[in-house]
Amino acid sequence: MAQARWDGAERMRRVSRTSAPGEDCMPGQSARVQFVFAAPICAVPRDRFIVRNAQATRTVGGGVVLDPYAPSRKRRSPQRLAYLSSIESLLADGNIAPLLQHAPHGARTSELTRLTGVPCERLTLPSDAVVVDCALDGGDHVVILRSHWQALRERVVGALGEFHSHSPDEPGPDSARLRRIAVPELPDALWRALIGELTRAGSVQRNASWLHLPGHALTLSEADEALARELLPLIAAGRFDPPWVRDLAGSVHQAEDRTRRVLNNLVRQGRLFQVVKDLFYAETAVRELADVINALASEAGGVEAARFRDTIGVGRKRAIQILEFFDRLGYTRRVRSLHVLRTNARWITEK
Repeated sequence: MAQARWDGAERMRRVSRTSAPGEDCMPGQSARVQFVFAAPICAVPRDRFIVRNAQATRTVGGGVVLDPYAPSRKRRSPQRLAYLSSIESLLADGNIAPLLQHAPHGARTSELTRLTGVPCERLTLPSDAVVVDCALDGGDHVVILRSHWQALRERVVGALGEFHSHSPDEPGPDSARLRRIAVPELPDALWRALIGELTRAGSVQRNASWLHLPGHALTLSEADEALARELLPLIAAGRFDPPWVRDLAGSVHQAEDRTRRVLNNLVRQGRLFQVVKDLFYAETAVRELADVINALASEAGGVEAARFRDTIGVGRKRAIQILEFFDRLGYTRRVRSLHVLRTNARWITEK
């Protein structure tokens, strides 16, 4: 423990070394350290400070703040040390390029303003940097090197290719699943911007809630497509209470096994959703249900099974099955007795 004098105030803090392993700091030398305070303090890059011992009887040294938002973990990782070096370089000459080079997910414009003291509209960006509009809080954007942005694009496309290779009969993963596969550490807003750009460019295509590469599609035989044309109107007519597979098979005079196989293939094509085994919903009905959940959650912060049941006019068991289906899709999540919307809940209703 020691004392740090900051803007005329003295604060107790714990010191953690962040220098690379094996680098000892001798008297008269310098090293990077991370201060851990018991309470928040106000500090910005370039702030100067003095360090004394815990009894405030001896001055240990002094220094300059590099990053006031230091992480609690991996503080000595090569990536973290390189990032600190890039901040040090930025503070010395105002060059943003080294920092962006060590920021594979880019940097928010507010962070660059905080580090440089220059308003975002006056920042001098490297020629190979792109500004991504991520709809972040406060109108923030992300500045990222074009090479890093391209690398993210390639990771997503590559992950989709591997998914198709391992699961050729599936239409593709949904957005949340693909994010977990390809770049789980990517911030949500930046992920949505990345997928938006890939779909606009045609590198990735969307089929209902599924994402896939161009040319990847599950096709039905003529006979199965003819059966599908009989089944789809029957399911759509049922709206929130469609027929079970056994009833559908009886209506079209087909074996249950064949009917089930065709319905499962329609799910893989994104033309149907399977809520529970042998119960399939039309895409239009699922979108209506998603809108109902969104409206109820917006009113009360979450959806209760009883309120949802009364709103859509089905039994309690069916209402719970539908809510659990949306939990599995990643549209909602269960919090005690409520089903609350996830932060990226819009993906299921996007075309």
